[in-house]
Amino acid sequence: MVDSSAPHFLSKLKVRTRSARKHYEKCTKSFLKWSREHGYGDLAVVDPASETVDRAMEKYLEDLFKLRKPLSFARGVLFGWAWAHPMVVLKALKHLPLSAKAVAGWTAFVPGGTRQPWPALVAEWMASIALI
Repeated sequence: MVDSSAPHFLSKLKVRTRSARKHYEKCTKSFLKWSREHGYGDLAVVDPASETVDRAMEKYLEDLFKLRKPLSFARGVLFGWAWAHPMVVLKALKHLPLSAKAVAGWTAFVPGGTRQPWPALVAEWMASIALI
């Protein structure tokens, strides 16, 4: 169901699945709650592309990383914020450059997400017991 009275309702239809929209909403709400609890105030009432939002989100992403949250949640925070605020442009790091770089760094640190390199581990184990 589409709420055609909401601003920018057509642009929000880019996210096609209900589960993706729910994930974005959950990540965005979690970020807003964290920002209030950590002294950044209510970021829902400031310019969504402001430096204040960017610095708060970067710190939030660092906290998520330290808490070993999955990369998908970090992406959900950044992309969910952009989805909720269509005027935010992430391409070429136009808006929220610190946050976008934090997600890129996290992605580089954990290539392939949370998958373990099982083929390499199995080959190493096989070599250790002289199977190959």
